[in-house]
Amino acid sequence: MKKIFLIFIAVIAFGISVNAQDVIILKNGDDIQAIVQEIGENEIKYKKFDNANGPVYTMKKSEIFMIRYPNGSKDVFTDVSTTTPVETNIQDNVSATAENKGNPYKFRMYIGTGSGHSYGLVGTSLEARFNNFGIHAGLGAAGTYMDDIAWSAGVKWYVWKNLYVDTMVGVIGEYYEESYYYNDYYDYYFYDYFRDPIIGASEMFGVNWSWGGNVRFGVNAGVGFAYGFNYDLFTVAYDVGISISFGTK
Repeated sequence: MKKIFLIFIAVIAFGISVNAQDVIILKNGDDIQAIVQEIGENEIKYKKFDNANGPVYTMKKSEIFMIRYPNGSKDVFTDVSTTTPVETNIQDNVSATAENKGNPYKFRMYIGTGSGHSYGLVGTSLEARFNNFGIHAGLGAAGTYMDDIAWSAGVKWYVWKNLYVDTMVGVIGEYYEESYYYNDYYDYYFYDYFRDPIIGASEMFGVNWSWGGNVRFGVNAGVGFAYGFNYDLFTVAYDVGISISFGTK
């Protein structure tokens, strides 16, 4: 009888011991049999139940759904704000801002019209921008009577956001020469002229400024210098125009 009583007492003690553990239930569905030591503002400290003399572990409250205690009470962490995720987000945003400070567009296509060396003097231009670099071509009209075809092609380097340096080749102007001569037979002055497009290179500093959402309206302005190849000409290079653009940011 005494032996049976001792076994009964041991079973009760074991049951009390088992039920005396805290259970930490995580948001991912796992649970930890533990002895909770401390609940702080952003984290908890605990020991493993099967190693009560072992080390103290620390866990963020943001990872915990609930703690269930031996007496049946619970602590539920349904809306836990910690400084760590906020600081991480801020750091991520700072990194993204720093990375895109001079690189606001992954790809963007500009369609513009205006006057200047990248527009074929007076005409239209197309530009494809990839990150900090763009390639462009223009086609327009030139000449005294605007009846000659002018063209341009170039590469832009966006040094910061929408500020660029543009290197291009194309028609930069027109060589014009006129002459008169007198014909005795007809007693008349005859007029003659000679026109030829000037092909050269241009270097320009400017800005593509635009506003809107994915589809953006903007203006383009630039100034620089140009030099002719087939005629010795050094002149001012310029761009003034409007554009519409679309792409990914």
